[in-house]
Amino acid sequence: MVLVTEKTLEECYVYYSSWQIQCCGEPFKVGDHVVWGARKAGRGCVANGHKVSFIEEHHDILSLSIEGTVVSIEAEIVQLDENKNKRETYISLNEADGWESEPEPNDKSKNFCGYLVKMVNVTCKPIVDEEGDEY
Repeated sequence: MVLVTEKTLEECYVYYSSWQIQCCGEPFKVGDHVVWGARKAGRGCVANGHKVSFIEEHHDILSLSIEGTVVSIEAEIVQLDENKNKRETYISLNEADGWESEPEPNDKSKNFCGYLVKMVNVTCKPIVDEEGDEY
């Protein structure tokens, strides 16, 4: 998909990394209307069985602005077993602040990685520089 102009999506999934919100992101909750910088997710980006359309981003070069209403938030917890096999668990939340407690705080085999956020009534806009060129 090449996004040349504004595009509206009925719904989409956005992945919001824990470190992004911990650094300088704003807490959000179900029902909030949000505007985030983003980039398109890769073709095979799937989380908890859902195709992820966008990755929230506000540190690197942004290519899109996405705006919509949050309808669900799932915290992704990744656990490594003794053979370093990865198992992902998703926990439904009503709000997110980036500081989800680990299921067992002293267990280094578990890690909070980020949020899978479902948004509805989403508007995507390309971000352009001062000369009008898209990133």
